[in-house]
Amino acid sequence: MNFKFFEGGTIIIKLICSDLDGTLLDDAGNLQVGFYDTIKMLNEKGITFVPASGRLYGTLNHTFSNSDFPLLFIAHNGALVQYSNDGKEIYKNTIEPSQVKKAVKVLKQLNLQIYLCTKTFAYVENPSKIMLSSFEKGDMPAVLVDNLEDSFSDIYRIGVYDPNKIKKSTLHQVKEMLGDEFEYMLGGEIWLDIMNKGVNKGNAIKKIQEKFSISKIETMVFGDYYNDISMLNAATYSYAMGNAPDDVKKHAKFITKSNNNNSVIKTILANC
Repeated sequence: MNFKFFEGGTIIIKLICSDLDGTLLDDAGNLQVGFYDTIKMLNEKGITFVPASGRLYGTLNHTFSNSDFPLLFIAHNGALVQYSNDGKEIYKNTIEPSQVKKAVKVLKQLNLQIYLCTKTFAYVENPSKIMLSSFEKGDMPAVLVDNLEDSFSDIYRIGVYDPNKIKKSTLHQVKEMLGDEFEYMLGGEIWLDIMNKGVNKGNAIKKIQEKFSISKIETMVFGDYYNDISMLNAATYSYAMGNAPDDVKKHAKFITKSNNNNSVIKTILANC
């Protein structure tokens, strides 16, 4: 199906949201070619482009530091929706300190590598070198603490890291021990994110749609992994990347080429 953003002088698409890793970023971590020119063009036409990621808000500010106009970010898998550079906040959902403490205690029993994400950095306790290396690669600053079971506020998500991939049995065990009070998202093969119940990228998109009176049919999204499924379900024009798992692709209306083929930018330009 081919469509155009404009038809008879009317804007069809008003909101475009894209995941980063495995979607808008290539395997080397670079933004797709022509990104800033394309986003500037969309901005001039009144179309809002929103990077949507499990990454920290501070990391997103750094990633898009070359933008010459404010961008709206979905950070922490939907726990925060805010304009760049400490701009206006649209939505926020942090985990209560008592809930953080409860989760940390349980996760420690499973001998998992865990961390707590604030807006701009992650608290860690006795981190492995390989974990810190992955943090550095993902531009996630780490702050070392003596005990993650202490009381921490302003935590957007609790992270679990396994360099050997998060096993389905591990995810099942975590869910069984923590219960239905949390949302569980695989943000990649080695990352598991735990947020408040109801927090996900799709809900964050709905907050934006409500705020700016944008409908599902006026929304386009791009994603590649399990934490993008709720986002794919929040838009009529949903695109899964060619590199996405098959059970993620089935939630999308369209399949585009991989993140290494400049596919997000090419799809946008082909329809504008």
